[in-house]
Formats: sequence, C-alpha cells, structure tokens
Amino acid sequence: MGGDNVGGAGQPGGMNTETPGESSTITVVRQDEFLIVTATVIDKTDAFVDSRVTPQVIRLRAEMDMSSGRMRLGDMPSSMSLYLSRFQDVFPMGAYKRKPDLARGGRPWPASERVSFLCELLPFLGDDRYYELHDALKREKSWRDPENARIGRVAVPHFLNPSTGNYYTKVRGIDHQMAVTHFVGMAGIGPDAPYYDSKDPRAGVFGYDRQATKSDITDGVSYTILLIQNDPALAGPWIAGGGSTVRGTSLNGDRDVGHRGGFISTDHNGKPGVWIMMADGSIRFLSKNVDPQMFKAMCTMAGGDSDAIGDLSAAAPEVRLPATPRPSQPPPQQREQPKPATEPNKPNEPAQPMPPGTPAKKPPVEEEEETPKKKPGG
Repeated sequence: MGGDNVGGAGQPGGMNTETPGESSTITVVRQDEFLIVTATVIDKTDAFVDSRVTPQVIRLRAEMDMSSGRMRLGDMPSSMSLYLSRFQDVFPMGAYKRKPDLARGGRPWPASERVSFLCELLPFLGDDRYYELHDALKREKSWRDPENARIGRVAVPHFLNPSTGNYYTKVRGIDHQMAVTHFVGMAGIGPDAPYYDSKDPRAGVFGYDRQATKSDITDGVSYTILLIQNDPALAGPWIAGGGSTVRGTSLNGDRDVGHRGGFISTDHNGKPGVWIMMADGSIRFLSKNVDPQMFKAMCTMAGGDSDAIGDLSAAAPEVRLPATPRPSQPPPQQREQPKPATEPNKPNEPAQPMPPGTPAKKPPVEEEEETPKKKPGG
C-alpha cells in the first residue's frame, strides 16, 4: 500500500524525540543591604555573564544607592574632568556618530537612532562596573537594538535626582522599562538648538552632530551651562540620543526654569529652581526667578552676551555636593571618539581638568555662597 513518506522516530521526517534544551537563568534579589544572586547556567559563556548577569547586578546596586536619597550629581564634575583630560578638552558629541548605512542610501543616522553622549561618560564614573556596561554597548547600532536596550534598563545614579522618584519609563516597541536621565546636555537657545552649527551664537555646548572644545566657550566656562535638570515628566532613556538627552530652551527663555515642559527640579532649601552643572564643573541651583535674558546668556557658549549674566552667585549659588571617593588608578582605556567638528586644542596645550566635587563630612548637603566672579574680559 502506498503512503506518506514519513520516517520513524529519529529519522528524516520522523518525530523529534530530543528533550527541549534547558535555558540559563539569572535571578537577582535585594534583601536589606545585600544582593542575592542565583544563577543556573547551562552553557556558561562570557557573553551570558556580560549581557545578563552584570546589568541586573548593577541595576539593583544602583537602586540601593538611590534609596539613600543622596544625589550623585556631585560626582559628575570629576567624571567630566577625567573625560576631558583623556580627549584633550573636547566634549563628547551629543549623540554617537554612527557610520552611514549603504542600505539607507548612505544617509546619516538621525540622533534618535544613535546612543547618547552619556554613554561616553560611563567609564569615568569611578566604578569599573559602568565601564563594563560601556564596553558591552553596540555603538554602531540604535539604542533600541535588543543588546543596547538591555543595557539601557540599568539605572545610573549619577544621571538621577533621587528626590524626583521616577527612574524608569516605558518605550514603545521595547518589552521592558528603560532607565531615564533627569539631566540633559544644554544645546542652546531655541527648540532647534541641537541642530545649530557650532559657530552659531545661539549654540550651547552640546549638539547632535557637533563637538565643542573648552576653547570654543568664549563666554567663559564659569558662565556656561553644561548639564541641566529636565522636567521629570519629559525624562527619557539615558542611553537614547536625541531629545531624551540633549535639548535647548524656549525662544524667549521666560517659561523654562521651574515651569512644566521646561527645566524643573524639586525645591532646594525651600526655594524652587533647577540643578545645573557649569562647563567649569561647578554645581549650582538656578532660581526659578532668574531673569530670562540672564538664563539665555548662560545657555550659549559663544553668544557674546556674558554681560547679561550679572550676579551669578545671587541667581545661581554654588552648592557643594558630596562626592564619592575615587580609586587611585585611572579609568580603563576607552575607545576613541570621532574627530570633533571644530578644531581641537593643539597637542602641546595641556588639559585643564575641572575641580572634582568636594566630599562633605556628613549629610545633609551644605550650601556655600561663592565669592562673585568677574565676568570674562572684566
């Protein structure tokens, strides 16, 4: 009798008698001040540890860190200083410049499909675990790529204000929440500021496709905003390029500081305003009542409008935030950045690192009014 040509069990066309393979699992649980890691590894590989174990451990350690309520913004001056020393006083590009894809006709990738400048700071945060995250990044892929998105779920305390509370956000097309940043790079005046040419007088330090050097900041590094706290309602993934991590002001600058949709923070010492980090590394709390013209002048790097700043110490007193003690060894070697769009400092010009934050002896944070500085050229 004729019939279907079906083999027996284990033969071509027959039934699969093999037991489905088991998969490796990793569980990380916080119990009081401890992290308990339970791993069942079927096929132990470095890739499994790097992509699954390490991010989960770092994520819970970060949440434990933030539960203390201490803001790690005080660590950012020394982190940026180390970065600038490594790269001859050239700030990172607002979004990593991916190579054009021939399948897209050689068109450049938009910033929203690239990883952010915050990724470049990971090796300089004073903890080798963040270097491991940086090393696992696929910078020639979108931040939405599954491997990058897995890294992006890890909260980085240095990019967060614990008093704000929301550390994660849901992103369409990604099946898990992504960790956010509460601080963004200042692009300059106007919503289109990230696209400005570096020579535009309205431009700030960060742009999607430009890199600034410290020598480009002719308005004075002490008077130019580098990082500013975003409205928590607009907080996006720290790993994402584009508006999630770099943005400009409104055109008039009168509905920005302390206003929804602008730059807003929880109160400091009972006063409303916003946390900022200047290009010289100083941390300040900018009053909600700042004059709009003064605020706009602080957002440009070469606008020639530093005279509009006035008494900086009154509008934005410097705050000494505690900084975490750092290991004595330098950060691991980092992969090189693209060449800056503007001419970098000459090789024989030594980098001038910004002063690191000063560790406080005990909380709470103490605020110190600094001596008023002379304006550039004054």
